[in-house]
Amino acid sequence: RRRGVKIIADYSSLINHYPDFSFLRNVPGRTEETEQRFASILEKATLFDCDRALIILQRNAENALSEPDARRNLLQTLQNLQAIAFRHNVTLYAQNGRSLKSTTTANPSDFTAEVLREADCKIRFAFNLCHSIASHEETNEALNRFAPAALLLSAPTIDAFGQTFDEHRPVSTSDFGDLARHCLNARPDWDFICLDGDYESFDRVVADLAVLNGSDL
Repeated sequence: RRRGVKIIADYSSLINHYPDFSFLRNVPGRTEETEQRFASILEKATLFDCDRALIILQRNAENALSEPDARRNLLQTLQNLQAIAFRHNVTLYAQNGRSLKSTTTANPSDFTAEVLREADCKIRFAFNLCHSIASHEETNEALNRFAPAALLLSAPTIDAFGQTFDEHRPVSTSDFGDLARHCLNARPDWDFICLDGDYESFDRVVADLAVLNGSDL
């Protein structure tokens, strides 16, 4: 608090069907347990003045759950999670990255924006640059079309064959520094901007800040 640090409760790595969070209600009791754990973590986080939480959507379960059923169950869970967040005075954000329609990250921004509109529950869109690049969507077009509220900045790894890997590299070690800077300046009123890289040292954080500020170290 003395240093003015803002805390975001990031649930994204827990949303994996098993052994942690499941949103699709395909196994009796699993999603109810998810909602209870979500609330318990959030209650603890708010003791440290956390007022934002981040989730990612979920791919369909591999057990013959139809896409319409999965979508309906996902919407119900999102509405419940938003209600829990609201009770704790926390703003809930969902980041692009997964789609019920595919086992890949195909069109994650379209799917995330579409589901949040359907859920109609005031969950806000956090745009993840790494996931956007990795899905081969047109990042600038997605930014303009969906007008996300928050921004997560990191970069994927790209191999010699043009295949992308969701490794959340610092933007300063990638070829996407200019694109990250463009995203940063795409709107003046981001709810928050988060350096989302996997940083091995604070030097890498400083290097990313220099790239985003358009300067060289």
